This record gives sequence, C-alpha cells and structure tokens, in this order.
Amino acid sequence: MNSKVVLILGLLLFGGAVYALHTDKMRVLTICRDSRLYMDGGIDAELEGGGLNYHHAAKLFRRKNNKDVLISEFQITSESEPSSKEQTYLSEELVKLAIFKDQKQTVYGYPGHLDAKLDGETISVNVNCMNTKL
Repeated sequence: MNSKVVLILGLLLFGGAVYALHTDKMRVLTICRDSRLYMDGGIDAELEGGGLNYHHAAKLFRRKNNKDVLISEFQITSESEPSSKEQTYLSEELVKLAIFKDQKQTVYGYPGHLDAKLDGETISVNVNCMNTKL
C-alpha cells in the first residue's frame, strides 16, 4: 500500500477514537442547590447526561467549609416525561429528585425536592434547580 493511504487510514481511526471518547463524556445538565444557600452541611445535586448509550446520572455533594464534597453517585433508572409539570428522576438506591416546572421560577431556578437514603442517613431537602444551558 501507498504510505499516504496508510497515513489517511491511521488518521481516520485516530479521529474516530477521539470522537468516541468525546461522545462518552457525561455533561452536567442541571444543578440543584440546597434552598438554604451556602449553609455548611447543605446538600447539592448535579444531574448529568451523556455516554455512548445516552443515560442520566446524579451526583450528591455536601457543602463543607465552602466546598462541595462528593457523597455519592447514582445511576438514574426511571424518569418522568420532560414535558410533565413535575420532572422526577428516580434511582434504585432510594434517591428521588423532583423538579417542579409548574411553579414560578425564581432567580435561583425552579423549586424542587431531593429525598435520599445513604448509609442509614435519611436526606430530605428542598432544592433550587437550574439548567446549565440557558
């Protein structure tokens, strides 16, 4: 084979690998902050979407000394329709994130509620959720 053909095939394979890695990346879609803004011990959540087989995941954070510390990550197993008034995301690990789209949006986003059970600890907190792309 000609060296140019081998070079072009190598570049195409490399480009395909880079595209696959880029597509597999999870992107933050919605950020939910504790309604008691900037309170130490407050719970924040990030809703991510992406991957080669598109799916959603949630990350829970606890605010300590003005920094978010990762508590846990969950795969979202079921969700309501995006057009419904209450957008709900559920996980098998007893995590429920509900975003109330029918209520008035504030400067901090749509009101929501987060319920989770982690290592014997029950978390139930009101959150304000905002999409990252406005």
